[in-house]
Amino acid sequence: MGESGGGLRKVGIIRRLNELKASLPWMRHVYLKETNLSDANLAGVDLRSANLEGSALFQANLEGAELEMANLEGAELEMANLEGANLTGANLEGANLTGANLGGTNLSDANLERANLFGANLERADLFAAHLKGAHLTYANLAGAKLTVAFLEGADLWGANLRDADLTGANLEGAYLKAAKLGRAMNVKLEQIRKAVRWEYADLPDRIEEELRADGWILGKDQSGRDCWQKPDADEPETGDVG
Repeated sequence: MGESGGGLRKVGIIRRLNELKASLPWMRHVYLKETNLSDANLAGVDLRSANLEGSALFQANLEGAELEMANLEGAELEMANLEGANLTGANLEGANLTGANLGGTNLSDANLERANLFGANLERADLFAAHLKGAHLTYANLAGAKLTVAFLEGADLWGANLRDADLTGANLEGAYLKAAKLGRAMNVKLEQIRKAVRWEYADLPDRIEEELRADGWILGKDQSGRDCWQKPDADEPETGDVG
């Protein structure tokens, strides 16, 4: 059986992109809305201000690509390789980045609101002033990431690795921190953490734990036997969620 029309179109688009890549190292402002670019090799390509809204980039290779101010709203980037890419100011609202590799990526001032970053690798990524409101960062690796003045309101950070991450001035209001690994997080204050949800179950930096003890908190167990911070005579954290 031959390829479907959609499959042939995809192959044709990828072939044309590879031809352009060979002859012209930049494709700024290119219009590729809702295009199927799954498995495409776009490593190092200059796609600044490109429109890739709703495009399929499953397992695409965008290592070192220039995507500054690109529109990737709602794009499918599951398992894509974006290591070392420049996504400064890019729009990734609602994008699917499940399991994507964003190690060392520049995402400063990028819009990642409601993006799905489940299990994504963001080690050493630059997320300065990034907008992550309502983003799904469950089990994401943010070790060593720069989250200075990042907006993380309502973000799901269940089980996320934030060791050595810089959280200077980050907004954690309503962020879900159950089982989050903050043990070596830098420049995070107790007042930031206390604005989050389920912070009592997070692995916290030693100095934060010292502040909690000084304020009368103790590390105990909830009704399910899970370790959590408790304050005598205060309501015990609810355990309605699983895990």
